[in-house]
Amino acid sequence: DLYTRDWFGGLDQINEETKKPTPRIYNLADTDYDPVVHYSTIDELNEKLAQALQKSLEWDNKIPTGIFYKNELITPYTKRITDKIPNYLENPAAKQKISKNGKPTTDVSDILDSLSV
Repeated sequence: DLYTRDWFGGLDQINEETKKPTPRIYNLADTDYDPVVHYSTIDELNEKLAQALQKSLEWDNKIPTGIFYKNELITPYTKRITDKIPNYLENPAAKQKISKNGKPTTDVSDILDSLSV
């Protein structure tokens, strides 16, 4: 199946009262959906994650867009990664050298071998 702009725009779903298409796409911000984690309890975290997953699985006549999950109670990723790898921002993995033949310049086979079962 090929989904087109017309399909997402709901041109095949004409509202009988208004005689206008009913778009499939909708923004979560235009609803009462709350993606924000307000308290850092395990129950709320699990509830918000489950809610986000459930919304992400919506498809067909209603397709949500926008913010599905927002947790500002945890430290930003850049802070957490630099706590573990202090020079990460200056030397990120994406900028690491790779040899001309496309193979990494670091041999991690010993580490991988130690993890094998």
